[in-house]
Amino acid sequence: MTTNPAVDSVIIESVCLTVKSSDKSFYNVSLVDKLCDILELATIHDSNIRIVTLSLAISLLKKLVYDEEKKISYLSDHNMARIDQARKQATTDLRRYYPQQELLLDMFEDEYRQTQLNPLRIEHFLKDSCMLFPPSTTPLSGVEFIKRLPSGDIERA
Repeated sequence: MTTNPAVDSVIIESVCLTVKSSDKSFYNVSLVDKLCDILELATIHDSNIRIVTLSLAISLLKKLVYDEEKKISYLSDHNMARIDQARKQATTDLRRYYPQQELLLDMFEDEYRQTQLNPLRIEHFLKDSCMLFPPSTTPLSGVEFIKRLPSGDIERA
């Protein structure tokens, strides 16, 4: 909606969607709260949050509350603490997989390379039929890793 040139920017800013606004000191608090909920839910062990959902939530959160030019975040202290807690939980979870470092590093490098070649675009995911179905958990389904749930402990890391 915010990238659609037909939608008037005054309307977008009236509902506190500050993606295109130069003043990000006000933002849609309920939307940011829900995005923080996604970040917290993604750190739960058997989470049903897809990597693509997490990536899009982070991207939208940055567009709503972070000023790229001034390098300033307008996020409230409460939500900043929630995000920091989610980061700490994810870091703690990753430490469990340290003994399997080589396999984890190979998987990470492969996924990083894929995201650099094909950056996340919401238009792409809106056209993808696998996003309409419940998330698959098996690599045999042919669904890309970021669009499905991890199938084992190594993928979960």
